[in-house]
Parts: sequence; C-alpha cells; structure tokens
Amino acid sequence: MKLFKNVISFAMIFIFTTCFSINVSAYEIEGIPKSRSIYYSYHSSLSSTWRTVVENARITWNNASGNVKIYRNSTDHTGSVDVGDNKNTVTYADVTNVGYPISVNAATPLLMSGEIIENFDVIFNTNQTWGSGDSFSYKDRQGIATHELGHVIGIGDYNWGYGPYYWTSVTQVATMYGYSEYGLGGNYLPCSYYLRTLQVEDKDAKLEIASLIN
Repeated sequence: MKLFKNVISFAMIFIFTTCFSINVSAYEIEGIPKSRSIYYSYHSSLSSTWRTVVENARITWNNASGNVKIYRNSTDHTGSVDVGDNKNTVTYADVTNVGYPISVNAATPLLMSGEIIENFDVIFNTNQTWGSGDSFSYKDRQGIATHELGHVIGIGDYNWGYGPYYWTSVTQVATMYGYSEYGLGGNYLPCSYYLRTLQVEDKDAKLEIASLIN
C-alpha cells in the first residue's frame, strides 16, 4: 500500500506553515485550531507501542489548563496519508518521502487557512532510533509524541529557555523545545525524555491559544 500521496503538495504545505507566527514572551504560536476539540486518527499500520505513547501525550495536554482538548477517533485511517484529506493521521513513516530532512525526529505538517489550522498529520520518523527513557542512544517516544501534539494545538518550537523561563537544568527543558539535546556548561545532554512533562511556558502557550479561539 502506498502510504503517502501527493508528495509535492504535502511538502509545499510544510513550507507555508511557517508564515503565521505570533511571538508571545518565550513561546511562539504558529496557528490557531479551528475548534476547541481536535480529533486525530491512527494509521492502521501504527503499532500498539506508538498508540500507547500518543495516548499518554494526549492526556498530558488535556490535563493542562485551557479549553482546548485533543481526542482520538475510534476508527483507524487505512488509506494514503495526505495533509489535505481532513483525516489528521498519526503515523510512523520515512519523513524524507514528504520533503523533511532525514535527521528530524518527527514532523507535524499543518494545512493553514490564514492563521487557522485546518488539517494536520503527525509523522514519527522511521530513520530514528526510538526507545523509552533518558539516553543518547535513542529518542524517547513519549517525549517526542508530547512535543508533536503541542504543534497540533498550535504551539511552535522554542529555541532556548530565556527571560522568565530560563532553564538551568535539563529537567526544566520545555516540552516544545525544538531539539532533543540541551547544552549546559558546554556539555550537551539528551532531553527527549524530559519533554514528557509540560513546563510553565508550555502551559502558558496552551492558555494563550485557548484565548484566541472564537
């Protein structure tokens, strides 16, 4: 079965997702959900391991304050994945097939209408080594899943902890930090495991987005 279709337009959609960005204190909002209830479907090929960590990530965001919730559709998506198909599919695939660099952990392309997020897909990269825990040897599935669902809500990547959110420990790194390693005192430490836990800037961003939804 062909997992992806319309690869060129899919990649182009990713380019346009960066056009809308609101800089709010130490976080960025890259889009506003069209509804306070956001639904996704698993691709039928997604393993039970991935489904479990995505479910945990979904609950993490839903437990944070702000009237925006993420829900899972009861029926899997079985066809090709296309960000314009209104399926909002979570899948495990080679991200280079849709124009992303091989080095990324995952990708969440957004289909925008102005500032509104119309559709999305979440793609966990088969080119990465995955596991569970704090390690240089692999990326933590649940940490990365929590990060990607933050994009689904509309939160952009953070480049660094600064201002009121200055990070002095790897355990303080925000979920929406855009990298899986964090530098402290000239040393880089793996941090994907710590992305599981929402920090104050993640929670503030969700509250800000909730205030922007009509």
